[in-house]
Amino acid sequence: MKFLHARNYDNSKCKRRLTPKWLIWTWCLQEEDLKDFLEEYKDGKWEFIDVQGKYLYAVDFRSINKFVCGISDFIPLIEPFKAEKHSINKVWDVEETHYYFTNPYAVIVSPIPLRRDALRVFWEFRKFIDEEWIKDLVEKRR
Repeated sequence: MKFLHARNYDNSKCKRRLTPKWLIWTWCLQEEDLKDFLEEYKDGKWEFIDVQGKYLYAVDFRSINKFVCGISDFIPLIEPFKAEKHSINKVWDVEETHYYFTNPYAVIVSPIPLRRDALRVFWEFRKFIDEEWIKDLVEKRR
């Protein structure tokens, strides 16, 4: 298994930033598919992530993408990572002349254990500290 992080992925224009910077979002690939994947997505600036000693979780990418883009208010639960379910799959067309990669799951690499509702908790906490009265309170304490 190889875990890849796209260093050139830019989500700065998303309406919502969901997670703290110490969580790393990756894609998981079978080693035998790695060469074809990197060739297919050669414009990506891929970084291999060492997951040794880390906690791995998966989340439905389509759902979380809709949330950060402001299309939906639903934040999905994370689940413990399972390679057979959460890895990118190489799929061949009917005539087996061309392949593509598919996977509805992003993989989150964390230095600490997370609750299943961790993404919801992070978002709620962020909303709380962004409240105007909290900013005023902080400013008054300076």
